[in-house]
Amino acid sequence: MPPKELVLNNTSLKFVESGVKWWLTDQRWKQATSEITACILNPESIDPDKILKHSERRLVFQYFAADTGHTFVVKAFPLSLLRHRLKHQKYAYSEAKHLLIAKNKGLQVPEVYGYGLRKKLGLVLFNVVLMQYVDHFSLIDFLRLKNANECLEILKQRVSPLFIKMYHAGVNHIDCDPSAIFLSKNDALEDMLIDFQYVSFYQGKSVQTLAAQLGYFTWSVRGQYKFLSRKDLRQWFEYTINSAGHECNDLLWEIYEENSYKLRSIKQRLAGYELDL
Repeated sequence: MPPKELVLNNTSLKFVESGVKWWLTDQRWKQATSEITACILNPESIDPDKILKHSERRLVFQYFAADTGHTFVVKAFPLSLLRHRLKHQKYAYSEAKHLLIAKNKGLQVPEVYGYGLRKKLGLVLFNVVLMQYVDHFSLIDFLRLKNANECLEILKQRVSPLFIKMYHAGVNHIDCDPSAIFLSKNDALEDMLIDFQYVSFYQGKSVQTLAAQLGYFTWSVRGQYKFLSRKDLRQWFEYTINSAGHECNDLLWEIYEENSYKLRSIKQRLAGYELDL
């Protein structure tokens, strides 16, 4: 079954194409599914310039549907090991579900256009989510073009608001590093978050979890952008916490430092910290 958020009001289109069971949000996307399946089964057929990520357990690529003139991002998870097949909902299913929940919570995230899976003997061989193509600047590339002062300003003016929105929405995105942030070419309000496979949601806010997220982001950038000093990043952390309406007490600094120097496990990061009183 697809994420229940995709089939609310019976608006999704359900069908089987080339052995893949699909749920789509619009009839217009149906014709593209057979070619998308062929690309997943034979990644060598994809134009290398269109491949965004390719590993043993993940294939992400752009797909242009000539019949509609629409460009998708296809994120597929080949599940070759039994333990992955038995937990197939951790992959494309979770990505689609979390994006839909985040959208409902008011976050700027890619639209989900569909979800599909292919089975054999009752086990899922791969699952896939079709998403909106985002024509924004990747924060990774954007920061590389700047100096330390410019980077710090971008972090404050463009990145901090995204973390603060997640804080207010009760969203714990544990992989929010520069590769998960895309900046609009026109309007900061259109800046977007991606990569929602590993996310947890709260019925409330947690500034401690916000501190941990900021620590993880710091951990991810320290090796990539050496011109950003520890002092710069600590200044950005304090700015973001203050902008979220809190003071940086000893506990928040401790959580931030712990997460900025040591990568904690997925399970630990998803668990988050205490909710605000």
